[in-house]
Amino acid sequence: MTAQVAYTRKILIIDDDETARHAMAMAFSDYDVTTAENGLVALKLLRDESPPNLILCDLTMPVLDGWGFCAVWHKDPILARIPVFLVSAEPDLEQIAGVLKVNGWLQKPVDLNALELIVSGRST
Repeated sequence: MTAQVAYTRKILIIDDDETARHAMAMAFSDYDVTTAENGLVALKLLRDESPPNLILCDLTMPVLDGWGFCAVWHKDPILARIPVFLVSAEPDLEQIAGVLKVNGWLQKPVDLNALELIVSGRST
């Protein structure tokens, strides 16, 4: 007899803007979504819960910003396996994404169709 394993797509959204966090979370209500208001809260969640399949991270946040979060993400071999996409209004986001060596980026205001492609794993 083969046991069936339920697969749940988990997403972690890191953004200090409560409205942005809520909007992105609501767009993916069929997914298991966790949110964090800064990188430090996100790291605690990542250590305390099962890891997500994807992290959406803003750059400009208090306490621990996206730059600091990505620095920790790169140094941790377990976290580094989780794809990270920047979601930010920062100018030159494509260049910043290259510097941070993340999996991709999406400019705010967020295009929900483009975000769906990222979350579904169909982005390039």
